[in-house]
Amino acid sequence: MPLTAFPPALLSLPILSGIAFAFIGIAYRRGQQRGLTALHIVFHMGLWGAVFFALGTGPERWTEAPMIILTLGLVGGITQWLTAILIGWALRLGPLSPMWCALNLTFLPVTLHSAVMFHEPVPPVKIAGLGLAVATVILASLRTRDPEDEPSQLVSAPLYGLLLVALLLFNSVMHVSIKHLGTVEISEGETLMTAFGPVFFTCLYVALLIPIAVQHALQRDRRALSRRGWVWGSVAGIGSIGGVGFLALSASLPGAVVFTLSAVFSILGAGIASVTLFGEQANRIWFAMMGAAVASVVLVSL
Repeated sequence: MPLTAFPPALLSLPILSGIAFAFIGIAYRRGQQRGLTALHIVFHMGLWGAVFFALGTGPERWTEAPMIILTLGLVGGITQWLTAILIGWALRLGPLSPMWCALNLTFLPVTLHSAVMFHEPVPPVKIAGLGLAVATVILASLRTRDPEDEPSQLVSAPLYGLLLVALLLFNSVMHVSIKHLGTVEISEGETLMTAFGPVFFTCLYVALLIPIAVQHALQRDRRALSRRGWVWGSVAGIGSIGGVGFLALSASLPGAVVFTLSAVFSILGAGIASVTLFGEQANRIWFAMMGAAVASVVLVSL
């Protein structure tokens, strides 16, 4: 179904989601330049998210929440924690754009999940889009050098490519869960997400926060609590809440529409920021990578 078949106001939600997610990428890079790791930034994402969604959750929802809500929330949080660890490695080994493209290709698993579980159609034009998405990751693996890297910090392209694929898979767990819960109806016009979304996100952010907080406490690492930690961590936290919130509100729409729109605006936002704010070189590979990402989401959305 083409994008024109949906109300503009509804389509604006995944666009806003992508823009919000782009702020996380900016916070990652700015934080790295100021001595913060990805885990320092994600600590605040977990903190902000846990507080925000817990405040929006009534006690009765916790007693009524089915096991799938709690399970997917906890699993989603743990995989987001693992994603944060891999993000730290990726930022040390290469620039922002490839990492951010890989993170935002989560519409691949979401589209496949939607086709298998909910029988959403995947015509040839969407399959072509999935192929271009794979090409995006391959092109991203060729951009293995940051302008500030020394030669000793370079990593082989195949290894970097595997790291990007791992990022895609771990980050997809949360997105697939949002799509699943936003589609499964428990009553007329009410889905698992609309009924128990705050419970799901509270579990997710708590599961994300706890291992990072424990690690920082054991290592006596207080950088996340520094002024720069609060500033850039809060930017990422607000971006995360906005990103998942807008996705959840539009999750009942076809996955290929919602998640691809979110992806393209996040990829474009972070990719442009990487060049304009962080001095990454916009060479032919960068343009090919960005073009393949945009083309892939356009084709999948047709």
